[in-house]
Amino acid sequence: MSQVFPNKESIGVLSKTAALTFDLSASVITIGARQYTTGVLSCDLAVSGVGGLDTGAVAANSVYYIYAVVDSGSVVLIASLDPVNPLGYTLFKKLGAANTNGVPEIISVNSIGADGRFNKMLSRQIFTSGSGTYTTPAGVDYIRVLMSAGGGGGGGESGGGGGGGTSTFGTSLLTCTGGGAGQGAQNQADGGYGGTATANTPLAYALHGNGGGAGMQPSGVPTAIGGVGGGSPLFGGGAAGVAGNISGPSGINYGAGGAGDANQGTGAGGCAGGGSGSCIDAVIHNPDASYSYVVGTAGSGGAGGGGAGVAGIIIVEEYY
Repeated sequence: MSQVFPNKESIGVLSKTAALTFDLSASVITIGARQYTTGVLSCDLAVSGVGGLDTGAVAANSVYYIYAVVDSGSVVLIASLDPVNPLGYTLFKKLGAANTNGVPEIISVNSIGADGRFNKMLSRQIFTSGSGTYTTPAGVDYIRVLMSAGGGGGGGESGGGGGGGTSTFGTSLLTCTGGGAGQGAQNQADGGYGGTATANTPLAYALHGNGGGAGMQPSGVPTAIGGVGGGSPLFGGGAAGVAGNISGPSGINYGAGGAGDANQGTGAGGCAGGGSGSCIDAVIHNPDASYSYVVGTAGSGGAGGGGAGVAGIIIVEEYY
């Protein structure tokens, strides 16, 4: 037999009211086999018990799930680190979540939409160097990974630059190769190649890197021009080419290539710019508990004035 409720469910708005408190505006909430009409409900993360945490003291850099629970016949708010079940309650409805920072203070409060997912991203992890293991937080529905490999270095008067390093996320899941090095010694050679991207997951854009520019020596002009560094497909910021007896500038944004050195003297010719690292923008539903990762290193600038590339980056956005 179906239960008939007199009013349509209408859950209010969650909003932060102070450093550790938030409110739920007046609501009509269905919990179990009953419908409850409430005024404004408050929750204080500095409190343990009714109208606060289900257990313990507030923790820094954490996600607290917000529940409407039935306590002694009335609806109150409870915050819990458990994404499934607040401790000590059997009648409840999950309404949203609050994030704390390192102080700890609440930095965001988000509601669950009609589709059962949170309306906003709740947390994010960023890796800018090295290697390690990414651990998926409890309760995450899906993650979005934005990543770039390292950019190649521009060529210098005495030699070519270094290639950018490869970035990976997961074992053969997402791979971005680094940008190629720009050639040096004022040979007016072509710029370094852009890196290539491989994504072994269906919801992903694999974006190959942009090549660096060739060094130039305009006819009849005593000033050579260094080749530009390739701009990252996601982050831009390739280094601009320069003219005159000037070293090539380094890349600007993650994964960008460095510019080639310019040289003064008729017929010398500018050095080539480094290519950018490739990039991936991927969404992974039902993610694994953890993934290994490597952030690609920056390509070095060639000896004698080549601009350095920029290291890669991996950004993991977490949606609950």
